[in-house]
Amino acid sequence: MNQLRDDLLFGDIHAAGNHKVYRRYSVDVVVKLCGLDPLPEYPDDVEAIDCSMPDGESNTVDEFRKAVSVVLEKRDEGGTVFVHCAAGNSRSVTVVAAVLAITEDNEFQGVLDEIRESVNVDPEPALVENGDQVVREQ
Repeated sequence: MNQLRDDLLFGDIHAAGNHKVYRRYSVDVVVKLCGLDPLPEYPDDVEAIDCSMPDGESNTVDEFRKAVSVVLEKRDEGGTVFVHCAAGNSRSVTVVAAVLAITEDNEFQGVLDEIRESVNVDPEPALVENGDQVVREQ
């Protein structure tokens, strides 16, 4: 699990099944971007929201926009949000980068570069395009 801000984290399916990290970071909400469920399942006291979407070229901007909107809404409500996909390398990275770009009034690519400086990630080009488009729409 990678903490980008006090209330925003991202990671992979393995981190999603680690209940200790939910408590360590006081996670209230988990947003799932993949079709997989973690083992063990999410903690009972954490709100789980399924925004599953494909990785790569078949990802649509509408699916991407929905996931970003959910994360923005939950953060606005005061929640600490953990966003995960299968590998923690593409979908979750681009969604949290878009969220930060919107809330901190930055360019999407700049936020993505900031994340790359601290975490080894390699998002799919189609998701980068969708993230950039969603941020420009704001």
